[in-house]
Amino acid sequence: MQIYYESFYHIKYDTEFWRQKSINYPYGESVFFTGAMPFVNNIVKIFGPSAAPSGIGLINLMMLFSPVIGALFLYAIFRHLRLPWLYGALTATAIAFLSPQMMTMYEQHYSLQWVFLLPMMFYLLLRFYDYPSLKKSFLIAALVFLGASTHLYFLAFFAGIGGVYWAILFITRDRGFGRFSFVLKHICIQFLLPVIVLQILVMMSDHVTDRTVAPYGYLVYHSNKTGIFFPFGKPYEQLVRSFLTKLGPSFEPDTVEMEGAAYVGLAGIFGLVSIVVIQFVRLFREKVKLVFSVKESWKSIWQIFRRKIILLLSVTENKVLNIFFWTSLAMLWFSFGHPFIDGHQDWLPYLGPLRQFRAIGRFTWAFFYSINIITVYRLYRVVKQKKILSYVVMSAITIFLFYDMYYNINGYQDLFNNRIAELEDGQNNLPQDVWLQKFKTSDYQAILPLPYFHMGSENLCKVTTDSQIVRCSYIVSLKTGLPMMGVNSARVSLGQTRKMLPIAEEPFNPIPVLKDLPDDRPLLLVVREQTLDRNERRILSLATPLATSTDYELFSIRPSTLAGIVAHEYDSVKVSLDTGKKFPAGEYLSSDSITPFVFMSYDDLSGKPYHGKASYSGNITEFNPLFDSSFPTPGNYIVSFWMNNICEDVYGRTQMEIFANDTTSKVQPYYLFTNVALRLAVIDGNWGLVEFPVTIPVANAHLKITLWNYEMKKKDKIEVDDLLIRPANADLYKVNGNAIFKNNRTYFPQK
Repeated sequence: MQIYYESFYHIKYDTEFWRQKSINYPYGESVFFTGAMPFVNNIVKIFGPSAAPSGIGLINLMMLFSPVIGALFLYAIFRHLRLPWLYGALTATAIAFLSPQMMTMYEQHYSLQWVFLLPMMFYLLLRFYDYPSLKKSFLIAALVFLGASTHLYFLAFFAGIGGVYWAILFITRDRGFGRFSFVLKHICIQFLLPVIVLQILVMMSDHVTDRTVAPYGYLVYHSNKTGIFFPFGKPYEQLVRSFLTKLGPSFEPDTVEMEGAAYVGLAGIFGLVSIVVIQFVRLFREKVKLVFSVKESWKSIWQIFRRKIILLLSVTENKVLNIFFWTSLAMLWFSFGHPFIDGHQDWLPYLGPLRQFRAIGRFTWAFFYSINIITVYRLYRVVKQKKILSYVVMSAITIFLFYDMYYNINGYQDLFNNRIAELEDGQNNLPQDVWLQKFKTSDYQAILPLPYFHMGSENLCKVTTDSQIVRCSYIVSLKTGLPMMGVNSARVSLGQTRKMLPIAEEPFNPIPVLKDLPDDRPLLLVVREQTLDRNERRILSLATPLATSTDYELFSIRPSTLAGIVAHEYDSVKVSLDTGKKFPAGEYLSSDSITPFVFMSYDDLSGKPYHGKASYSGNITEFNPLFDSSFPTPGNYIVSFWMNNICEDVYGRTQMEIFANDTTSKVQPYYLFTNVALRLAVIDGNWGLVEFPVTIPVANAHLKITLWNYEMKKKDKIEVDDLLIRPANADLYKVNGNAIFKNNRTYFPQK
């Protein structure tokens, strides 16, 4: 629903063309970072708010017609290469509908589904090579702008393909392409101009300077040889799997993420093998010729070597197709995670802007198109002089392509028949919509979903415990026009995220975002109560009930009431300290008479302290053992510690491994692997309290808590202070004047 929601809201409710107010209230977001399609939406927006449903229709039509348009450009490529029209038409259709981009419709990346963009780029570059002109350069510029504004991955694809294209043609001094002025002029028009225009639009709509430079997933969402050559979901999958299994464990297919799946098909595999065989045959024949040539004319070894290299690189008679093939092969190698995946993760922080393209498995798409185009073209060229054989080869390639194409798209149509009754209920007559008949939108300023969700900064986050709350919030937002304080987007401002998250965290410090709200009008709570955590129930206890719908309940709460929660929390902690019996536990008071606990201040070390004199400090890219010792008493415990720089980029993705075991016992060991952002309980300035459960399985079990982060530079430090391990059923207190320490948190009275 995200793209539909962002698109519909932008057309109907937003007052600016390049700003989105639907999410991240009160800050909003640039339309380029919400997942919507800016130019599709803004073209429709010109016709007014009532055109919003047409925006959804246009998005759907573009996706449905995209492979058809893609087939037309593939057919144009084959006609440009002078292939028979029927052969070209059939294979072009099959390649378009076999495209891995079709899968983006099923996995909800709608802005990546435009199948025609890459074939159109291949076609325009082919035509430009044969018939260069300013008109074609401006057409390429328009395509680059369209692709980049739809999704930045297309800009990366175009830059890779176009960059190598121009570099090779310039280096080889091919016709006019060897003139510097000619190359500079057309490169500036084709690639630099659209990037500058796009950057100006982004800068006009976006003033955020602290988006992540390193989104999560670069070493996760990559491809491998299985993603390219293994027929997942095809009727012959099991046959191929059985055959590979018999060859041995090393041949069994690996797992691959959806982003890295780009099966080239039987025709592509057959074509690749055939091309390799053809090249070896050509090299062997050329080797014989060159030997005789040397005996006769004594040509230099360098000339021989040069001719061999040129012969090897010339997989077809068409120079531009050769460039596409080797470029796409390099992009394929890159999509496998190289060179970082082979023990060089420490190189990743130095990758620069390319690190933004975390789903590098998508770089396989260029190889899919190039190998299938070259298969259709090259094998026909090999046999075209032999009429009967040419018909056999053309028929085989066409059958292979159509067979794989059929199973690539068949059966998925039912997934697209989705209707949302609430959004079709314009008069609000359905039982779940009746509350809207008397609802006055102007009395409220925004929607606060509970359970709360805030996903997109790639660092600090609030993962919802109930995915349905996102759907419900979208529906209420579209029905009322109210923006949301929740976020389900990409690369949200780190600073804005820091201000928003304390809404649903423990009330420890004043909630920063409340100061940025324009007034004290109530917030509309959209609630699914059965999935709320303790902090969210605290908010709900102060809210006023409004109405009940089928899937959610509605409450009202003023920002000033939310702000009072912090003051109430100090009073609550003081009451819990003053009531009930407390037992001495070293320098602390405990709610339980038997309280085995560990507190490590790290004051004898050298790091910057949160409290006291110092903290643990280490190289963040190495394993940092915060605790590595035996623990005397078995049971369930809570571990907490304060970590510095928690609000800085990438620090939130620091990984934690917790292991408690006893080698002399057969008791199941305890193991937890997570990251600090998912276990964040409290934020205090740039420090965050990380808290998680631990089970000590037996007496004197060995407990080890280790932190590291491979995604950062070797010079980056990790600083940790005040590690506390306490029983899960006990609270630890300490009083210092008006300040109350409870379970590694220090509470102060609020003014």
